[in-house]
Amino acid sequence: GGDARHAELAAAFGDAANLRRLVLLQALVRGVLARRTSELHKTRWKRNELAKEILETERMYVEQGLNVLISQYVERLRARPDVLSKDEAKLLFGDIEAIRNFNMILLQQLRKRMANWDAEGHRLGDIFLKLIQFMKVYTMYVNRYNQAMNTLIECKASNAKFAAFLDDTASRPESRGLDLGSYLIMPIQRIPRYVMLLNDFAKYTPPWHKDHKELTAALAKMREVADYVNERKREADNLQLVYAVQKKLTGKFANLAEPHRRFVRKGIATITIDAHAATSRGKRDTKPYFIVLFNDLLVVAKLSAAAAAAAAAA
Repeated sequence: GGDARHAELAAAFGDAANLRRLVLLQALVRGVLARRTSELHKTRWKRNELAKEILETERMYVEQGLNVLISQYVERLRARPDVLSKDEAKLLFGDIEAIRNFNMILLQQLRKRMANWDAEGHRLGDIFLKLIQFMKVYTMYVNRYNQAMNTLIECKASNAKFAAFLDDTASRPESRGLDLGSYLIMPIQRIPRYVMLLNDFAKYTPPWHKDHKELTAALAKMREVADYVNERKREADNLQLVYAVQKKLTGKFANLAEPHRRFVRKGIATITIDAHAATSRGKRDTKPYFIVLFNDLLVVAKLSAAAAAAAAAA
């Protein structure tokens, strides 16, 4: 009898231990499933929010950027050939209307997709992949951007009517306090913005998602466009610096704004010139000069009286 009772107790305790292990295992599985479900919900919510951001930034870019540029500058100048010639306007604005047409199509497709977000499988990659082949209009615009900035600077300096038009237009409420240069650079800035937005969207697109393949391909192609745009923008920024330096100089000198020229640095330096060879008394002449260093040229310019006095006081 004792042996049978001992066997019953051992079986009971053994079943209880197995039951505890089973309960712990079930709790562990529920915890893993709950965390995975939470992560999936978070990923889906984040993708939805990023999709909304892509749509909203595109709407603002088209409505508050491209539309304003065309309505306030392009169309009004087209009606005022006495202010800016047709050829000058072409150099200044390039294919901006073709860009606006492209982005209106993109905006329309994004709106349609977001209106049927669930039914369309939460996808955006296919839209960008199809449209990116038409982004040649952007590369053409970028290629001419330096020339557009040259035209803007030169026309503003030599054409009083145009300068007055720019001031008047920038002060209009429709312009939202932005000048023409700020609008002309918007297409250049938009491409890196696409890369950033699509990259964030891709982070929350798992490999098994139906959007993953096309989104990855679209992002890669957009990065190629962005790399090209960024390089041309650096060239444009450099050209602006060269022009800014040239604007400070007076007198006769060759045009500094050459395609190959790169600005390095500028500043005021005190230079002592040994005048022994030039004068019989051999006096040393020490004065502050405005120095500009380019990759292929060193410019040494005399300071104006006011600038020299300010440099001496400092």
